[in-house]
Amino acid sequence: MSVAMMLPFALVNARHVVTSSLWPRRLNALGVFTAGFLVVWTAVQFHMSWMAVGLSKLVDPAWLKAAAVVGAVAWMGASKQRQRRQHCLQTVPLAPRGWRAHASCLSYGLRTARACVLVCGPLMAVATVFHHAAWTMLAVFGLQCLERFSSRSTLRTVIVVLGVLLLVDRVDFMLLSGHTTH
Repeated sequence: MSVAMMLPFALVNARHVVTSSLWPRRLNALGVFTAGFLVVWTAVQFHMSWMAVGLSKLVDPAWLKAAAVVGAVAWMGASKQRQRRQHCLQTVPLAPRGWRAHASCLSYGLRTARACVLVCGPLMAVATVFHHAAWTMLAVFGLQCLERFSSRSTLRTVIVVLGVLLLVDRVDFMLLSGHTTH
């Protein structure tokens, strides 16, 4: 999930790594940056999945999904989130060669991933509690793209899309379990 949904948003940062590195070590620099980025997202995703499984044993999954959606909407509307979004695109100077070059690329990958987790984490939690269904992943990726590349507020769109996700999930549950409303 991290590779498919989060790496495309790190392309600007990856380009910075490639253009800031000396020619002979560009691929190494990119690999080290990507490894740092994916280590953070893999750990976060593992933790989210573990929490979702544990919480789904304690709470009705429908309530868990609703709580994740409400949390994501609240975070997407927060002014702190808009401030944090700027950190995703921040660049840093990278050392040109040697172990310092590897260390600076790794540090930059870890820093970029941390910033992205703080911005996109609640949306990724929504994808996790919906068990990474394809339609959920597509909707979350679309919201992330809209959030990243739109210059205006997207809160209404986020509310509508996540509300539709909850509705579709409930209808899907009722159809699969044989429940009908009379």
